[in-house]
Amino acid sequence: MKTIPVKLLFTFIILFVFIPFCKSQKPWFKLELGIGSYQMDNLKKLNSYVQEGMPFHTEVTADFPVFPYFRASAFLNFKGTQAGLAFSYHSTGSRVSASDYSAEYRFDNLLKAYIPGVFVTTPLIEKTNLHLEGRLESGAIFSNMKNIEYFSVYDSVLTNTTVKLQSINAYVEPGLHLSYPLGAFILGAYTGYMIQLGNKGFYINGNLKSQVLNPATQTVLKPGWNGFRLNISVAFQFKSFSRKTPLLR
Repeated sequence: MKTIPVKLLFTFIILFVFIPFCKSQKPWFKLELGIGSYQMDNLKKLNSYVQEGMPFHTEVTADFPVFPYFRASAFLNFKGTQAGLAFSYHSTGSRVSASDYSAEYRFDNLLKAYIPGVFVTTPLIEKTNLHLEGRLESGAIFSNMKNIEYFSVYDSVLTNTTVKLQSINAYVEPGLHLSYPLGAFILGAYTGYMIQLGNKGFYINGNLKSQVLNPATQTVLKPGWNGFRLNISVAFQFKSFSRKTPLLR
């Protein structure tokens, strides 16, 4: 099964569960922007393996650094407890490189993750307008990685290859959310830690059984999205979702 149909199937399932509840009340929408740290131990070992096999000196100029991420969600409020759907987008990458006046070498791993999930938020501390809430999210991580190797000497390109890989893993993300109502909006700040579950590795050409081997560890090559998440957010409601306003005229 290819990656795109799996994503659509997962999305349809969670929408099928969520949408019926929207008939009884107006949903809230939240936009979040933050930064994430990414463990990527397995891929870092691959970079070290590539460096050790080079006949010339190379440097790791990027090693899956902290990078911005985006999350959007829709949720319902049940007497202070919130439940809903979330979708986040993450990206990071690495580069092993070497260059001088006569030659250039690059070994790049560029990663993206599309992460749909479900979450629940429950109040912990309420003091005046400040609310501290516990949050738990779980879902699927659809990872795409582009591996690019380039080597040129003077004007001759000796190597220029691109390999596209995919993987699917589950995750759980516990966290804390601080919220403050301001007019028609709810402002928020969040800290959490994503834990990637399972040992599913990268596959190629849409074949889930074609697991790619990491020569550095002799195990499957896999992403590692484990890490801290920090973000700020704004939540709001659309008046058009009011029960008094017909959706169709």
